[in-house]
Amino acid sequence: MTGMRAQDLIDAAATDRTSGSSAIVLAAAAGLSALAQESPEPQTFAPAFLEAARVLLVQQPVMGALWRLVNDCLIEADAAESHEFAADAVAATARSVAGRTKRHSSLIIHELAALAPARGVILTTSASTTLEAAFAAMGKAGRIHTVYCCEARPGGEADELAKRLRAQRVRAEAIPDAAAAVAVDRADLVVIGADAVGPGWAMNKVGSRPLATVAELAGKRAVVVADTSKLVPEPIAEVIEARVDTDPTRAAFETIPWRHLGGWLSEDGLATPVTVSSLAHEVRLHERLTVLAGELSRIR
Repeated sequence: MTGMRAQDLIDAAATDRTSGSSAIVLAAAAGLSALAQESPEPQTFAPAFLEAARVLLVQQPVMGALWRLVNDCLIEADAAESHEFAADAVAATARSVAGRTKRHSSLIIHELAALAPARGVILTTSASTTLEAAFAAMGKAGRIHTVYCCEARPGGEADELAKRLRAQRVRAEAIPDAAAAVAVDRADLVVIGADAVGPGWAMNKVGSRPLATVAELAGKRAVVVADTSKLVPEPIAEVIEARVDTDPTRAAFETIPWRHLGGWLSEDGLATPVTVSSLAHEVRLHERLTVLAGELSRIR
């Protein structure tokens, strides 16, 4: 991405329908950082930043970490000594995302390894880069017996995920979504990624809610794994849920109510479902993002 124009980076992040949430957010952060360098003057940077934020959030409304990235940039711009330093503050915030993402991924790998039974069977329906790294590390350490990867239609990422894990000498098999109930019986732990974590639910690809429900009925623990940058408070959660396409012929994402889950595992450890709401309430929202969220909630 080095040398690309800010607008090209932002458009690439906004239209990416194949990469995981972390990769999309890193691309968006690079675009916002480049924008600050290209248009540092206050009179041009502020409207350019808000337009870029609108493009990203309209095109990728379910990405909780994108909402948090925009929010953090707005907060840091306000905290700058003067308007002249606002672009620098946004650039610094955007750049810090890459380091934070790597740190959080490393911590999540440690937390998941501690939670999963030794030599256990894991069932997942996520192609999360963080989870892939965690499974690879745990497999190399001999802490996983098998990873079953649900095919995750319509995206169908399971085959590629299983191949990549096998290339790293982790025993992994892609299975049809319809075989999830059979796989749950063999699984010691069900692991689901998330694009957003809200007070009442986690948001992930379609097929995640049935998997969590089957695990609940079978008495197996199912946890959502996602770093804290994906946690959004109620006003943003409402917009995300309203923007999700619920037409069953096109739906790509769905919510998983916390009542079906055994908790949320982040770099901070395991949070019980009842505590997620209070954690989301602690997230400081910038007034401008609240206004933008209201505007986007009316877009169909």
